[in-house]
Amino acid sequence: MCIKETGSENIAVIISDINLDPFSKELEGYAFFLHWSAEDPDLPFILISGDQSLWDLPAVRAEDVSFLAKPFNLYDLLATVRCVMRE
Repeated sequence: MCIKETGSENIAVIISDINLDPFSKELEGYAFFLHWSAEDPDLPFILISGDQSLWDLPAVRAEDVSFLAKPFNLYDLLATVRCVMRE
């Protein structure tokens, strides 16, 4: 799904892994968040990762984006979705 085609007002929440390519050092999911949060600051995001060192990313550390460390359970995911939907 393309956000521009769908319209960000039609998207309830985006959940993305920070590192979309396990063979790359690039943090594509984080770059995706940075791009769209600049484009539409009200678009709710949840970033996930199995790499707990990513808590140190500036937007995560500043709590500009919700972060879930893998592994997480369904209840943690649902609680986080509910939280970002209320913001």
